[in-house]
Amino acid sequence: MEFTCRHCNELSEGDAYRVSSEENGVVLLDIIVCFRCAMEARGLELSTRKIDLPSEEMRQALFH
Repeated sequence: MEFTCRHCNELSEGDAYRVSSEENGVVLLDIIVCFRCAMEARGLELSTRKIDLPSEEMRQALFH
């Protein structure tokens, strides 16, 4: 799946990851990033999990 990383703004064709951070019930960070940025986030001990993005056809149906 092709997407733009919300951290480095690079076009990525690999897996997508959700990076999030929460403090006292308040969400401080919640973005979709590429593998490289996800590894950087893990190094910072941020919550990181692989996600499945909808296919291009599904996105077209949802947003048009």
